[in-house]
Amino acid sequence: MIKIFSAAEGSRLFGENIGKYPLHHFTYAALDPPAGEWALQAVFGGDDENTAGCWRERENSEIFSLELVTSGTFAVTQFGRREECGPGDLFLIQPGADSRMECLTPRTLKRTVCMAGTALIPLLTAFGLRDTTVLRRVKRETVEPQFDRLFELLRRQPERWEFESSALCYRILLELSSNRRERRLPPLLARALRHIEQHYAQPLTAAGLAAHCGVSTTTLFRLFREHLGRSPIDTVIRLRMKHARTLLLENRLPVKQIAEQVGYANALYFSSEFRRNCGMSPREFRRKQQCY
Repeated sequence: MIKIFSAAEGSRLFGENIGKYPLHHFTYAALDPPAGEWALQAVFGGDDENTAGCWRERENSEIFSLELVTSGTFAVTQFGRREECGPGDLFLIQPGADSRMECLTPRTLKRTVCMAGTALIPLLTAFGLRDTTVLRRVKRETVEPQFDRLFELLRRQPERWEFESSALCYRILLELSSNRRERRLPPLLARALRHIEQHYAQPLTAAGLAAHCGVSTTTLFRLFREHLGRSPIDTVIRLRMKHARTLLLENRLPVKQIAEQVGYANALYFSSEFRRNCGMSPREFRRKQQCY
């Protein structure tokens, strides 16, 4: 069932809750003047718990937010493109854009910072972030402490906290801009990922992938862990599940046929793997999405 959450000034927010989820552990800024009248300022921030089936859509979004995924998988659609985000990825809800965010896994956590201000759009443009939806594998060791400090300022609001908050917002955007420019995968890892993309529906092993790239399995695992935060086989499974979700939504093929197309000879094993990754069976996923 679609629920309208808000509608104001040409912007609409609607979506669906699942039980008690989403759980927003947000703190809102108490500012005078309000955040929108500053050059750059935090509106609210905090941690956000979701579960499979939760979704939100915004029409002509009135907010700008940074959403850092720390667990599980989200699908985000913005500027006409659908992308999936896992741990370490950050997606941006852009002001004035139409967007959809849906939770694909049972236990999905993200950290949210919402910003506003007269300088926000010029800064996003200058930093190359204005038309960006997803930043992959951001430097969490740098970004998360900045989020933590901002959340602490919002909770405590000590004297003159607004000025540090404003400066932190600027530093976060600057760091994300730098992350966007510097993000380059080692050639060996890029080669392995291209091979997985081209052959994900075929039998793949870590040893076979390492041999294709001309490295040891130890080196291959290190590259995947260091740059992607997951193993080669986890990467294969994640890609298979991504294509399976697309096939389930885009056509009426039987689940057995979809399983075969993404590399599973056994439909029961595919369904079990799909449930483990997505929190529901393939048929349940198809039925829920068609209801939306």
